[in-house]
Amino acid sequence: PKGSHTYLATLQFEGGTMDIDTRKTLYTIETSRAGMKDIAIEGNILDMAFSGVEQKYMPDEVWLMVQSIGSGQIHIQHGTYNPETQSISFQNDIEYLEEVVNGAIEFDGYWKKSGVDKNKKKFISVGKPKVLLQREDGSLKYGNYDSPDVPLLTIQPSGVVDCSMILGWNFQSATEVSNDMGMVVAYIKDDGKAYYRTITNGAMDVNPFPLNFSGAVTPLQEIRTFRTNDYRVGFTVTDKVNNLYTILTERYWQGDSVESI
Repeated sequence: PKGSHTYLATLQFEGGTMDIDTRKTLYTIETSRAGMKDIAIEGNILDMAFSGVEQKYMPDEVWLMVQSIGSGQIHIQHGTYNPETQSISFQNDIEYLEEVVNGAIEFDGYWKKSGVDKNKKKFISVGKPKVLLQREDGSLKYGNYDSPDVPLLTIQPSGVVDCSMILGWNFQSATEVSNDMGMVVAYIKDDGKAYYRTITNGAMDVNPFPLNFSGAVTPLQEIRTFRTNDYRVGFTVTDKVNNLYTILTERYWQGDSVESI
C-alpha cells in the first residue's frame, strides 16, 4: 500500500559481508537514516518477536528464541530497544526450556490507524509473547510465555518434524470491520506433509487444515510463515530436493486485513 513504512530488519550470519540491492526491492527505501548495529548472541536465533506500543514509533521490547551452540538447548532472551542509539540491550534473564528442540515466539495484538494517513498502520501488542514449543516427543504446544500455571494448548500430540508461527493480520478501526485471522501455526508431520491451525481469542480450530504445495516432493523438510506488506499471510516450505514452494493468501480489501486461507 501507499504511505510511509518503517521497519527494523535483523539478519544473522557467521561471517563475510552482506549487500542489499535496493533496486530489486518492491519499495523505495530511504537510506539516509539507515544504520547497522551488532548484537552478540551466543547461539542460533530460531525466532524473534517485537512489541508494539501505541505511544512509540518503534518497538521497545525484543524477545528471542535461541538455540545454544554445542548443547542444542533452547532459551528465551529479553531485550529493550533504545531508539536514540538504535541499539538493543539484553537482560540476563535467560530461561532454558526443558525437552524443547524447536519453536517460535510471537506477540498477539492488532494493527490500527496511525495519524491522518490511513495507509499508516501501527502494531499494538497485547501482553507478553506467545510461545510455540516443539518437544522431544514430537508434540507441539502453544501458550503464554509468562503463565507457567496455565496448561499449554496441544496443537499436535505427536509426529511434528518442523514448525513456525506468525500473527495474522487484524486491523482495528471505528469504521472498518477486520477479519481477524488470529495466530497462525504451521507445521510438518512425520507423514511428510504440512498443516496449519489458527488460534483466535484462545480458541483453536477443531481440526488441522492441510497445506498443498503443488509440485513439492515429499517428505517436506522445513516450513516458515510470514506476513507481506499488502496484508497477506504466506507459507514457504523446503521439499525433499531442497526446492522452495510458497502459498499466499488472497488479499482482503475490506478493513485492510486478509481473508481465510
